[in-house]
Amino acid sequence: MLSRSDVTSLIGDELLPKAQAQAEQAEVIDKWHRVRNDAPKLPQRATKEHKALSAVSMTGWLRLVVTTLVQALYVEGFNDSKGATSPAWTHWQANGMDARQIPLHRAAIAHGQSFGTVTPGDLGPVIRGHSMRHFYAAWDDAAVDDHPVYALRHWNGDRNLKLYEADAIWDLRMEKRDGASKGTPVIQSVTRHPAGVCPVVRFANPIDLDGRCESEIEPLIPNAARIDLDTQHRLLVQHFQAWAVRVLTGIEQPEDSTEAELERRRLAIEDILILASPDSTATTLPPTPMNGIIEAKESDIRDLAATSQTPPHYMLGSIVNLSAEALAAAEAGHQRKGVERKHTLGESHEQMLRLAAFVAGDNDTAQDFSAQVRWADMESRSLSQVADALGKLAQMLGIPPQVLWDRIPGWTSQDTDEALKVLKDGDAIAGILDTLSTQADVVSFDLLTDRHRLAQIGVRAATIDSLLALWSALINPSDLDGTTQTWLDAASAVVARSHDDSARLAATYAAQLRILKTGSAGPTATLAVPDFPKIKQTLLIRGPILLRSQMGTQPLARATQSAQAAQAASGGRQALAGGRRTLTELAAADPRATGWRRIVSAGACKFCTDLSQITFNATAQDGPGGSTSADFAAHDNCGCTVEPTYQ
Repeated sequence: MLSRSDVTSLIGDELLPKAQAQAEQAEVIDKWHRVRNDAPKLPQRATKEHKALSAVSMTGWLRLVVTTLVQALYVEGFNDSKGATSPAWTHWQANGMDARQIPLHRAAIAHGQSFGTVTPGDLGPVIRGHSMRHFYAAWDDAAVDDHPVYALRHWNGDRNLKLYEADAIWDLRMEKRDGASKGTPVIQSVTRHPAGVCPVVRFANPIDLDGRCESEIEPLIPNAARIDLDTQHRLLVQHFQAWAVRVLTGIEQPEDSTEAELERRRLAIEDILILASPDSTATTLPPTPMNGIIEAKESDIRDLAATSQTPPHYMLGSIVNLSAEALAAAEAGHQRKGVERKHTLGESHEQMLRLAAFVAGDNDTAQDFSAQVRWADMESRSLSQVADALGKLAQMLGIPPQVLWDRIPGWTSQDTDEALKVLKDGDAIAGILDTLSTQADVVSFDLLTDRHRLAQIGVRAATIDSLLALWSALINPSDLDGTTQTWLDAASAVVARSHDDSARLAATYAAQLRILKTGSAGPTATLAVPDFPKIKQTLLIRGPILLRSQMGTQPLARATQSAQAAQAASGGRQALAGGRRTLTELAAADPRATGWRRIVSAGACKFCTDLSQITFNATAQDGPGGSTSADFAAHDNCGCTVEPTYQ
């Protein structure tokens, strides 16, 4: 740990002057990034009109280069060596790094490098990003070392300073004493930290073997300056020389100002010009053509696109009649550039999260060097194309679907957790079936029926969870026509699978109930077959069709949420139809069965309660209330089930 005198001399004599020099260099780059750069030069005798036109000739081309790259860089997870979410990810979320990573990446790409600091806090490690305009790192070997020896943050006009070293963080303030023209750093406080290294991580754009970090903007400034100059020339020509000029020669000059004014007005409004003198002529000077100036500007823009690996159609807007293959080829270079940045920036994120784990006292996570950040897939692809490709990978190559989830556009780690929960619920249903099939010691009819009812409710809950997750992942309210079919195929498959689960539960329950009530086994239940057309029709009506009908009367978010809940509830009802129909049809086929009755849950609605008072005849084609023996009236979110009755 440095002494107090060493800190002040180190900052005043070495670090602060170097930090100020670096800030001046970064400020030049930053002006081009923020479109605050100087306008193209004009001759000394330029008028106010010339200067006004020149002032609006700057365009944010270099900002566009940075933005298109930053928008492809978004960290959405941090997996440990076993593929699970690393405990260090909690530090990321606690510090709001989902949002803070964007300016961190933007500063690194625009200026060449940015910095992340990890310091102790009251609620855990504090992670913050810094621009090289206000942050300087001193290295022993910038090409090799993971952490600098010292780092200095300076802000508020260099009046506030913070020095980072391997053991402590010093807070200082510049103060002028005894009329000195130059301020002196004065220590305000010092805080010890447990990192053991300077708690600073560098985020470099590209870095070479000499430790040099190159700005994405700096080498492109001459290109952008040429484009601004092209724009200035076009504006000047457009303003001063883009009009035809009429020229009259050999006409008599008016004798006084009154006649001159009358002549001027006559020339301005008359369509036919009469020249009295035979020596008079009338000609027109053509406007200056602008095609060459526009073509020169487009040529310079293409140069900028090529040197920056930015797709030309991003800058020129020329995307007419481009095939999917041509579009992919145009963006290939930009995507490769993004992959390169993910490797360099990804290592920095991993280093920063391991450092945060160490500061938090989690040594195991800090030593997990196989942990990797997970980048969001930001490529432009339609969801239907992705679903088709991933489905083929799973079916033809036998790749587990769970491995492919991360390749779904917009899929997040939260979606993965939800999907795994749904799969776990499916395993729970299989466990219920195993339990029911071995319940030989059950002697209470009511207990067996109640267990079956709860198991069916579990099927419905798992179905609803799956449908809610599918809707969130696959439906785009702004593109219903393009996303509905993919969602419908997936959702109907979920309902059909749950329909089968419900039917199997019902068959197992019916076999045990018959033995308990009659003392003998009966006919094997025939499992009800899912009615796919009805399932799809119901999902469509209660989902996309409902959403479309409500878009004009409700806010989009509320309409989307309402349709999402409605389609999930209707899907749960269609799923439980498997068990209900299996039992009603078995009651009609079993000679010992007299019919079936409705079993309701506590707090059932009046509709269900009234129907529970009726025992439906197993042999009648038309049961009480006008329903056939195989019909079971159910509403969305209905938790009722069927119990066969016997002689």
